[in-house]
Amino acid sequence: MKAVILCTKRERSLFPVNELTIDSMLRYSGNTAAGLALKEARAVTHNVSALSDFLAKRQNEYFKGMSGGEENVGFIEMRGALCRYLYELAEEEGLLVIEAGCYDGLKLDGMTDFYRAMEKKRSVSCVICAVRAAEGTRGAKIRCEDGMAAGFEADEFSQTEGFEGIFAGAAFISKEMLERYKDSAHTSIRDVIAEEINSDGSAAVYFTPGKSFDILTPADYRNACLKMLEAGAVHESAFEISEGIYCRENISLSGITLIPPVYIGEGARLEKGCIVENCVIEDNAVIGARAELRGCIVGESASIGASVRAAGAVICPGARIKASAQLCTDCVIGERAEIGNGSQVSEGVRIAAERSGAAGEIITEDITSSSNGTPAALDDDCSCGFSNGVSSPAECAAFACAVGSCFKAGTIAVCGAGGGIGASSLLASFVSGLSSSGITALSVGECTAQEVMFLVNRLGAQIGCYISAEFSERIQLMGLGGLPLDEKKQAEIERACALKRIRPLPLSAFARSYDMREAVSLY
Repeated sequence: MKAVILCTKRERSLFPVNELTIDSMLRYSGNTAAGLALKEARAVTHNVSALSDFLAKRQNEYFKGMSGGEENVGFIEMRGALCRYLYELAEEEGLLVIEAGCYDGLKLDGMTDFYRAMEKKRSVSCVICAVRAAEGTRGAKIRCEDGMAAGFEADEFSQTEGFEGIFAGAAFISKEMLERYKDSAHTSIRDVIAEEINSDGSAAVYFTPGKSFDILTPADYRNACLKMLEAGAVHESAFEISEGIYCRENISLSGITLIPPVYIGEGARLEKGCIVENCVIEDNAVIGARAELRGCIVGESASIGASVRAAGAVICPGARIKASAQLCTDCVIGERAEIGNGSQVSEGVRIAAERSGAAGEIITEDITSSSNGTPAALDDDCSCGFSNGVSSPAECAAFACAVGSCFKAGTIAVCGAGGGIGASSLLASFVSGLSSSGITALSVGECTAQEVMFLVNRLGAQIGCYISAEFSERIQLMGLGGLPLDEKKQAEIERACALKRIRPLPLSAFARSYDMREAVSLY
């Protein structure tokens, strides 16, 4: 059996939560929507492909890192009609199609068994996975008669009156049905299913006891995150330090008030006196002293200043909320946006990515418009050429911050530079960037790449960096033995650099750097 994960949905009404990040890569207590979909697919089959049409390279790298010792996910960048790709992927028995949406606990293995049983009883073109419709629930709705779909409404925003089920983002579709639609212009599997059912197609409905959330607005995203947290659906490496409090690593909680449920990601830092109730705090986020957060989502590398008050807010990755600011219910602060000291963001206001509000400002209207990040690229030997925009000291320090943010604080790095005018300045900037992200940097000055490789092992470091500004201008990263970093780590670094997912440590938490030029004599 073959399964395909659709990473193609981009919900406009979710702005600015998905302004710089595709819907399938949004995080839910350390998990991504794509990761959850992969987990459900692999419960049925190891023959899994992923289909994407936006930020495809970044998603491909993500799936490489998600292989987990299993067979790799076959990744396809979509450049044409959706149904044509699905038809070509389908085997004779059909194809399991899963949207990378947001859901937890769907039992898709039962759905495939149900499909086979229905085929024996009667001819069916597809089996669609659904959850029971609660009053007021939004989503694509299904009307059922005797286990078969009698109507399908793809408008997620309409109400549920007269409908029994809500489409859960998964369907088992026969090869024959996909052949009929292979030349259609449909861009969504929901539209295909709607046409099939509403044109008297024979579609069966499989109800699963799991949970499903249609993420159509920022409030939907926040509610889905908190519902999954409440159910304990957090990253697999997280552990419960007390009832309803989940952490991905051991951290000091002295002087901190946590009111469950709370999820705290890897590398996150909470200052004394802060109060966190019913919140998700993603990797590398910083919560300042005496800040008070209730019912909030704090994205990766976001920074919350001292004495900030926020209730029911979504704070996107990399956002900066300065001291004493106030965020009201259902406001959204976009990626890398900045809210000034003492500012207030009114209820429901959305701040676009990379925009800012002045100190003391009361923001009552949406702030729109932004620019996208530019991905950095690491080549086959884990080097970043200066053509990728790291040729100045400031750019080099920013790149080092991104590299350091992909390793645990306290990691030791050996850094050296070759000949060439400017190499020593770039080295100093790189060391500074690493230190600001919590990495202890050992600077060995002017040397060769082989000497850095040797000293990584000899000095007990976990990462090495060699900067050349002469004939082959580049910044080379290496692990133990001088080997390139693994593909998963390289993908993390590219992502952190492109999206500026940088660990925002306060000055007091910077790591020390050491002048270790004499160590070169050990080589």
